Amino acid sequence: DITGDEGGAGTQLGRLVTIPPTVQNYVVPSLGDSSGQLLTTAASIIKNLPKRSGADGDRARRVLLVLSKGCELSVRNALGALQHFQCDPPPRALIDVLEADGTDRMIEVHRKVSGATGVGQSMNAAAPKSSSTSASLPSTEELEGMTVPQLKEELKARGKNVSGRKADLIERLSDSNSDNVSGKTDDEGYIYVTGEDSVRGLHLDELDTVICVGRPRGPDEYTHIAGRTGRAGKAGTVINVVTYEQATALTSWEKMLKVDFIPLEEEEVSSLR
Repeated sequence: DITGDEGGAGTQLGRLVTIPPTVQNYVVPSLGDSSGQLLTTAASIIKNLPKRSGADGDRARRVLLVLSKGCELSVRNALGALQHFQCDPPPRALIDVLEADGTDRMIEVHRKVSGATGVGQSMNAAAPKSSSTSASLPSTEELEGMTVPQLKEELKARGKNVSGRKADLIERLSDSNSDNVSGKTDDEGYIYVTGEDSVRGLHLDELDTVICVGRPRGPDEYTHIAGRTGRAGKAGTVINVVTYEQATALTSWEKMLKVDFIPLEEEEVSSLR
C-alpha cells in the first residue's frame, strides 16, 4: 500500500490508495453514544452475521474488528467484552496472531505504527507461543508444567475464560487443542481485533468483513481500513458502527472516497450476503 497522506485527514496530497469497487460500505447507527454501546452493537452484529456463500459452500466469516481512535477502547477491553457476549469463533488480538505465526516483519510494523506490545502471550516473555493454524499446540504434559499465570495468558490469547483452578484452565486448553486437531481451524472463520493505527499495509488472507467501531479520524484512515478487504476482485463488506452524529460525518466523505455508505439497521445484518 502507498499513501500520499502521512499527515492525516488535514493534508490531502493525493489519494493513491483507493477502496476496491467490490467492497460494500455499510453504516449501522448505534442507539447509544458511549463507547460501550458502540461495542455492544458491534458484538451483536458479529453474532448475527450470516455465513459467507462461496463456490465451495457456506463458511464462517473472517472478521477484522477495528477500534477507531475516537472510541477510546483498548484491544484488551474489547476482547473482554466480545468474550462476555460469547462471540464465536473466540476473538483474538491481531498482534497475538502475528506473534503466533512468527511474522516478524509484520509484528515490527504493527508495533511501530500502533504502539502495541501485545495482549495475550506477548505480555509475558515466559509464556509459550499461542497457537495458530500453522503452529503446534502445547501438549497436555506441557500444559501441566505451566504456571497458572502462563495458562491464563494462553487462554486470553485464544479469547477464552480464565477463571477457575489450574485443573480447570488445563482442561479448557485441552478442549481447545482437541477442537484444533478435529479440524476446527481458522478456515472456519476468525475474529481479529486491532486499533485504527495498525491497519496500514496489513494483509489478511481471505478477509471478507471489516467492522469499524466509531468513525475513523479521516477519509485516508477510512481508506486503509476498508481496503483490507475486497482484494483481488473478491467481494468485501465494511460495517461502520457509529453514533447518529458520526454517521452524518461519515456520509460526507462519499464524494471524496467515491463510495456509497449504505444505511443498515442492526436487525438487517442477518440478511447480508
